[in-house]
This record gives sequence, C-alpha cells and structure tokens, in this order.
Amino acid sequence: MYRKIFFALVFISLSTSNLVFSQQKVLPGAIEEPSFWIKTRNSADAYYWESLTKKEGKISGKKQSGAAFNFNPSIVFDTAQDSLILPLGIESKRRQTLFIVYKVKDSLKEQFLWTINDPQKTLSVATNKRLVDLKKYSYQSYPEKIKPHKANIHFFQQNVMDSVAKLSTLTIGQKSKFEKLPPEEFKGNISEILVYNRVLSGKETQKVASYLGIKYGISLSQFESKNYLNSQGETIWDIDHHKNFDSSITGVGRDDASGLLQLKSSNMIEEGLLTLELKSKSGTIPNNYFTFWSDNGKNLLVKKQEQGEPIGITRQ
Repeated sequence: MYRKIFFALVFISLSTSNLVFSQQKVLPGAIEEPSFWIKTRNSADAYYWESLTKKEGKISGKKQSGAAFNFNPSIVFDTAQDSLILPLGIESKRRQTLFIVYKVKDSLKEQFLWTINDPQKTLSVATNKRLVDLKKYSYQSYPEKIKPHKANIHFFQQNVMDSVAKLSTLTIGQKSKFEKLPPEEFKGNISEILVYNRVLSGKETQKVASYLGIKYGISLSQFESKNYLNSQGETIWDIDHHKNFDSSITGVGRDDASGLLQLKSSNMIEEGLLTLELKSKSGTIPNNYFTFWSDNGKNLLVKKQEQGEPIGITRQ
C-alpha cells in the first residue's frame, strides 16, 4: 500500500510589492487581446456577468444565482433565462481560440457547452464529451480522463476557411436552433469565458490555461503540456521534475499582469478534500510568488488509526 503523498513546490520571484495590482493592463497570461473576457462578479448573494472588453455581445445584465467555484464567484447557468451570444465577426477565415471554465451538475450526461452558427445553420458544436464539425459531419471525443470530471477548462481552436464570408456567432450552453441534436442543454456553473479572434501559440495557450488552472483549482491534464507558466513565460511547475506527482496539481499565488491573486485553493477533482491557504506575517504576498502541491493519483482509502486519533487517509 502506498500512501498518498503531497509534493509542494514554491516559486519565488525576487520582486516584492503590496497586494495592489500595478497599473499595467491586466490580461490573463498577459496575452493581447481577447475579443471577449467574461467573468462572474458578486455582491453578497447577487451574481452578475461582467464583461471586461469593449466588444459587445448579448450578455445578460440580470441578477443571477451563483455559488463559489474554488473560492471564486460562479454563475449557476440557467438556459431558460441566461443568454450568452457573442459575435465572432464576418470573415471567410474563422480563426478563434476559446476557453470556458465550467462545472456540470452531472458529468455522465452529455451537455452543450457552445454552438457556432451562421444566420442559417449550425457550423460546429462542443459538448462536455466531444467536438462536432457539422459541415464535415465529423466527431472528436475528448480523452477518457477528461469526461468524468465535473469541473474543466474547455479549450478550443479553429482555423478554417469558408467559401463565403458570413456573420458567425458563438452561443453558450444552449441547444442548436437549426439542428436536432441529442445532447441536453447545459446544467451547471460557468465562471469565466475567454475568446480570442486568432489562434494562440502553444506558449500563449499555456499561459492563459495556467492562469485559469491556478484560479479555479483545475489540473491542466487536458492540455498537451501540463507545465504551468506565469505571465512572463517562466515555468513555475514543471512536470519533468514531478513525474510521480502529476495528479491533482493545485496552486496558490499572485501574478499581477494576469490579475491573479489566489490565496486559497482546493483541487476540483476531489473538491474540499485538501484546502491550503497562503499567508505571510507581513500581510503581503510578492508578485510572481507561487506554491504548488500534487499527489500520486492512487485510490483513496480511509486509514485505520489508534483509538482516539483523528481519521486519516492514504493512497492505495
């Protein structure tokens, strides 16, 4: 029997500053520039969509139901009243990169994440199980290790050429209006959406994904590289150095250029099992200071203890 062992890594930049973000333009991963950056904000029990870019879409301004998602606000998405429709432009070349942070109520059911539509038809679809290209009638299922997870960072890129330039839109969570498809409408939480009208490079993608992964307690298992990068492009968690501890990768820290200040975190694979919080005696956390922990991914068992001792856990 192997114990579940947590490995912690601390990355410290020599720069120090207070908790107020600098005056530089804040963008996830310091990547220019998303066409849409939509987050959840809350005031007590009231939750709202917040658009951080100037481009206009159909984004509800109504008060929403919400909940915490790794100590960050998240909207409980209701397709009966919620409407997130984002114009992608009128181009014969459709080049986009998309990130959605979501958590479904039931990961066994196939549910719509988004559809891309022109005025007459649905062009492509993503669910929590697969991608569908309706122009080619081709399907691409996600790796099995992603499907069971309720919480994920959905990532999608396209670089396609149409014969005629038409207005295309991205619709979040709802069924296609043009096609009768079997998946259900989305039921769960959505926390953050990023849309870029270009294909990000591998390094750019990893910087944005690292920001989202640290913020929402989601391991980067679905990306080609599991390494975590800060906004400066520096590696702050390297899988080659932690090959036996590459499960439930979780981090806390600060990155001013990304607007990231995540001082408390729990991995969403086993939400609430282990929560760590970053504090300092001075009350300040330096910019680009990170702490990571991870485990060996073995099955979890309750550990037998002597009478009177607290319950423990081990990994098989």
